[in-house]
Amino acid sequence: MKQILNFKRNIKTSIVIFNDISIYLFSLWLSFIIRLEKLYIPNVEHYRILLFTLIIFVTISYILGLYKEVFRFIRTNSIFLIFKCISIYFFIFLLVIIFASVDGIPRSITIIHPLILFFLITLSRIIAANIISNLLKEDKLEKNNLLIYGAGNSGNRFISSLDNSDIYNIKGFIDDNKELEGQKLNNYKIYHSSNIETVIKKNKISYILLALPFITLSEKVNIIKKIKKFNIQIVTLPSLDDLFLGKVKVNQINELNVNDLLGRVVIEGQNDLLEKNIKSKNILVSGAGGSIGNELCKQILSCNPNKLILLDQSEIGLFEIYNELLAKQENKKTSIEILPILGNICDKSFLENLFKYSKINTIYHAAAYKHVDLVERNPIVGVTNNIFGTINLSELSIKYKVDNFTLISSDKAVNPSNIMGATKRISELILTSSKAKKTTTNFSIVRFGNVLNSSGSVVTLFRKQLSMGGPILVRDHDVTRYFMTIEEASQLVIQAGAMSNDNDIFLLEMGSPVKIIDLAKKIIELSGMTVKDSNNLNGDIEIKITELKPGEKVHEELYINKNIIKTNHSKIFRVNENISEHIDLDLKIEKLKICLIENNLEKTKKIIFDLVK
Repeated sequence: MKQILNFKRNIKTSIVIFNDISIYLFSLWLSFIIRLEKLYIPNVEHYRILLFTLIIFVTISYILGLYKEVFRFIRTNSIFLIFKCISIYFFIFLLVIIFASVDGIPRSITIIHPLILFFLITLSRIIAANIISNLLKEDKLEKNNLLIYGAGNSGNRFISSLDNSDIYNIKGFIDDNKELEGQKLNNYKIYHSSNIETVIKKNKISYILLALPFITLSEKVNIIKKIKKFNIQIVTLPSLDDLFLGKVKVNQINELNVNDLLGRVVIEGQNDLLEKNIKSKNILVSGAGGSIGNELCKQILSCNPNKLILLDQSEIGLFEIYNELLAKQENKKTSIEILPILGNICDKSFLENLFKYSKINTIYHAAAYKHVDLVERNPIVGVTNNIFGTINLSELSIKYKVDNFTLISSDKAVNPSNIMGATKRISELILTSSKAKKTTTNFSIVRFGNVLNSSGSVVTLFRKQLSMGGPILVRDHDVTRYFMTIEEASQLVIQAGAMSNDNDIFLLEMGSPVKIIDLAKKIIELSGMTVKDSNNLNGDIEIKITELKPGEKVHEELYINKNIIKTNHSKIFRVNENISEHIDLDLKIEKLKICLIENNLEKTKKIIFDLVK
């Protein structure tokens, strides 16, 4: 029976037509018996008339789309369509019988037959829908059995929606509370977590839903580690923010995010630091449409600035963040002025007008080309944007007396081996040299490693490779990187900028470096698949080792020397590094400018790497 579900559409349609023809003939024969009150045997003339009306009925049904209906669903509109087809047939059948005037066919048959036909065809559809539903339910029982981890309100509220799901079949609850063991919630049994292995095997569980919104990240990580060894898919409830913004429905569940397995515990932001340089002030975010800039804008908006200026040269990036912020404002019923400015930080005259009329108090500078390989291939553009864009913004900040300027830097600025890293280091030197110029603007630099799920990040790339069936490409077996979430990085950037009072360089606590090959394995596991290697030839996704691209390091560094100073924030450190003399720096920058004008690539590279030695 299940094989029928896999038939091609035209074969299924033929089966339905044959079914209706059979019902038609039976209902017609039954109509004669009811009317004549005896066994009916049609003659040749009757056969001709009745065959003609059969063709009419099938043709009407086909034209009106009765055979395009999906049997799995029998709704009111489906029954109405059957009624419509038979009503039209009734009038044509009546006319045929009247004008044919064939002996032995009572006119009352034209009423009895359509009624029986309607009843039997509708009944056949209902029976078929139930059979198909049961067959699909059997598949669901085999493939999508689900346990809910957490017998609390969060798990309970999802019962009704999941109960009617075609994807998941609830088999009960798992909970750490020993007192709940053996009890029932909405008629589903509650099991203790110590028996999870037995429950999973007995019920052939394929999915576990984490319904524990209020546990800490470390607790969540421990639960995930306990479950993952059973090789089943873990899904989670949507976040409150996503529900609030209308990104997901309340009954929607999500795949487990790779963030959950990194084990970083996010510390609650300090409101005084978050608001210090933002509340009731005019804020400019350069690179507002980028990954970091985007998140910075969201967090800045929640700190109630007077005005938020979004600056980006990408039209689509600017459009998306602008509309997202407007939606946030509408939901929270606030009225902060948000200005989307499309422009290039390398255009100083454009920036001059912007600064002149905007009365900017605080700047977060996130407008930089960040992809190592692309900047390596396009050094002139990378140097122009990352270095001279920073110079333009910093000089105008001094001129128009901006209070605070925070540069988003990178771990690649430490002992740089590539052009992107060198440009970031030079940007740091440009700002730190301003200390000697005795400006009123407080410049600060925040340095950190990679952020998860940013545009073009390794996680995004791996997921794309995974969606294409693999392989996942890792550039070196030993390569490591530091990671944190975009949300955490942005929050710490704002707080670090607020802690600066003397042109500081800050380093964010990045935790332990993550082996990229381990990250690749985790992403495969989170997708419910297995790694294909020499130990598992039947695995799903292969991991291939390629080679490092020019300028890439096996291991990134976070500081030039180990002179790291603690702050009052456990995840923010001051870095004590030597500052280049601004006179020497200015001379070299002027030489660099000439090289760019001349499009002299070799001299450009030599100058920037001389600067960062």
